Amino acid sequence: MDKVKLVGYFRELKHGLRDGPSLKEAVEKGNYAAEKTELLAYLKEGVLYAAAPGVGVDVLDSTGKLSGVAHALTDGKWMWPADLAYYVEFYNVSLPEDFLGDLRKRKWKMPSADSIDLLEIERSIFGEG
Repeated sequence: MDKVKLVGYFRELKHGLRDGPSLKEAVEKGNYAAEKTELLAYLKEGVLYAAAPGVGVDVLDSTGKLSGVAHALTDGKWMWPADLAYYVEFYNVSLPEDFLGDLRKRKWKMPSADSIDLLEIERSIFGEG
């Protein structure tokens, strides 16, 4: 299996990557047109890879508005935080074209949970141990 690819782990998020893309720079740069509904549904339907305690706070809104949870979701090839859908919906953040291209090829259909080997994903991230 190829190594699972990460998307949406913006560096400003508590659960983001230090060298991840900037959320602030991605705001209002998403070009999804008529695909936004399908994109949001796909992001929300991801298979749970890891549950995270607590809730996320919108890092772009000083009022403390909740952004969701930081659970890690996957489709077997990509992994993203569950609150990515929130930032796409409310801030129209841009996402990598190779991610969007894969979703288009799948016709926005999430693979069944049974077809996703979570242990294989773990090995692709952490190695054989």
